[in-house]
Amino acid sequence: MLSSGEGDLLAWYRFPALPLLAILGAWGIQYIFERADFFASFLGVGFLLGSRSLLVNAFRPNVSSGTFRLSFSALMTPSLANTIFNKTWLKKISRLIILVVVIVGMWWNVKYIYNAYELNCESQTCPMVPTTILSNLHYPVIWRFFVLGKSALH
Repeated sequence: MLSSGEGDLLAWYRFPALPLLAILGAWGIQYIFERADFFASFLGVGFLLGSRSLLVNAFRPNVSSGTFRLSFSALMTPSLANTIFNKTWLKKISRLIILVVVIVGMWWNVKYIYNAYELNCESQTCPMVPTTILSNLHYPVIWRFFVLGKSALH
């Protein structure tokens, strides 16, 4: 997000939207967590776990559609039961699932975005735009968890 306008000639149009996007994203996560019903969980699971990294083709055999459907149904079942029966223990389970989905979804999406440029440029030449210090920034210790193909412990 810090370097989103590096390759854009009119980057000042994009920068005011980033703080608003962060504020609305945090408000949306809080709203989904408080409601914890079927429709809120559907939005949370769909937006956070339905990322581009799950696309499957001949070159990227990631997750089969049957596995994704089974996982999605298992994540949505407690929220559906909470919407129908309205029990407090079902609401707690739904909130726990939403919390795990938010954490895993953010990690998956950050990992995908962090590696997207390298994945697109593996077998082709990519034009290099002028860079700044922000494009080479590595967060201490945690950046290793976002790099594909390397062990997170090294």
